[in-house]
Amino acid sequence: MRRGTGGVLVGILAVAAGGWSLWRAKRDPIVTISVDDQRRSAADGADSTPPAGTRVLRPLDLDRTRQVVKAWTTDDPVVQLVGSVGFDGVASLHLIFQNRGTCKVTSVAGVAYGFDAWRKPGQLNKHGEHYLAFRADKLDVEPGKKGRLEAPLHFTETASLVVAHFDEVVCADGAKWNRR
Repeated sequence: MRRGTGGVLVGILAVAAGGWSLWRAKRDPIVTISVDDQRRSAADGADSTPPAGTRVLRPLDLDRTRQVVKAWTTDDPVVQLVGSVGFDGVASLHLIFQNRGTCKVTSVAGVAYGFDAWRKPGQLNKHGEHYLAFRADKLDVEPGKKGRLEAPLHFTETASLVVAHFDEVVCADGAKWNRR
């Protein structure tokens, strides 16, 4: 082999592997968090992480994430309208959501995904995850109305945009909806 040919071959293989990873993420963007994933994500005082068994999205660009979440939440009783990361001395998650259900919503929980200004996945949690879990209780959102929630973030870096899905909705009458 001529000098440099090995490096070119390694480069070609790296590009092919990267292309395969992107193809797989687009083909099957939803993965399930394992016990090991959850344990690693929650270590050392990280922000709230989804429990093992929760389905989350692989890192995708903002537009693809929005497409997947829109298709995934077509029949959900609660959906996100606007999501962002705010900073006023402390970073915080901000979500505005719509109650499309038939009951008064008193509690919601789900997963939020962070994106930077270039529409790429951005770190939302301590160990580099582009996602984190959220929960809001003591809500009072009538059917057809909008609600909002805010939660502190401690480990975000460049994330400024958020896409979220709601995996649990609790109603005033005790009825409960779960994605699982």
